[in-house]
Amino acid sequence: MRIGGNVVTLLQEAIKASREAALTWRLVGPLGTVRWLGGALAAAPAVVRSRSLAPADRALGATFSVWSDGYSFKLEDAEFGICREIFGHDCYGLRPLRGQLRTVIDLGCNCGAFTLMAARLNPDCRILAVDANAAFTATTLRNAAANQVGDRVTARTELVGSAEVDSIQELVDAAACSDRFSPAEAIERLGGCDFLKCDVEGGEHALFGDELDWLRRVRRLAIEYHWDRAAGERLAQRLQAAGFRVELRPHGRLGYVFAMAVR
Repeated sequence: MRIGGNVVTLLQEAIKASREAALTWRLVGPLGTVRWLGGALAAAPAVVRSRSLAPADRALGATFSVWSDGYSFKLEDAEFGICREIFGHDCYGLRPLRGQLRTVIDLGCNCGAFTLMAARLNPDCRILAVDANAAFTATTLRNAAANQVGDRVTARTELVGSAEVDSIQELVDAAACSDRFSPAEAIERLGGCDFLKCDVEGGEHALFGDELDWLRRVRRLAIEYHWDRAAGERLAQRLQAAGFRVELRPHGRLGYVFAMAVR
């Protein structure tokens, strides 16, 4: 049974890799895909063992261009795995809202991939990008300028959620960040929030804690939740109580919560 199970697992991983290779072809073209596949083959044992395509993603380096939604996005100091999820899989659900967003907040902006996609799909949109790591906010601003949307993007180096979460503390220690993100103040300055994206390594549970009056000015949310499905369900319940229609999409220990205001 174990041999059969291993064969099934290998087939599943092969199918996944082939789908991701096809997606990579659309994003970075044939030459980029050859590099990506080369990285996967060179680290094949690790890829199979970990069930992660990170070695393939790293083979593209930190500077590359991505073709998506009719635009060429130039990125530097970026991770292709993140860009593959955002531009390729549209993991935060931006495409159906094309042209509808005027104010967006990107919490956990990293290299700015989500910020760039939101800006390109919504020409009138203003975006606030936030990260606890100053290197990420600086990279986001550089990438925004390189892609001709810098005039619509602002960035802040601030801690979102709780510093008591281990992974968040690591970010804070690395970035020497002491400023805390205030959602109410940020939304007031931005003039509302049509879409809030949140990927802050567990800090979302403190951000969406007891005081949620600020959510009255938020129309939509897309949150990557951490730890386990039970944590995601608790987060979804809080948003439902705050007047949102919620969809929970578990993905292993992580997952996504999508919410739209219905009040």
